[in-house]
Amino acid sequence: RDLSSLSTLCYVWAPGGVPVGPVSRSPYRDNVQTVAVRSGDEARGRWVREERDLHADSLAPSDGRRAA
Repeated sequence: RDLSSLSTLCYVWAPGGVPVGPVSRSPYRDNVQTVAVRSGDEARGRWVREERDLHADSLAPSDGRRAA
């Protein structure tokens, strides 16, 4: 079965300076959208709980840039 057309949302904790929120295209795959949920070191080394609206995130337009 060919799965190459399926889309994926990838949530990341980005390095400082990366803006939180915008959906970016993956540098590796065109069908992967990356969302920076947090940025920086404020809670480094601790578990944090996040809640996201997956439907809204899947419909959010990409900012057109590739995630680092």
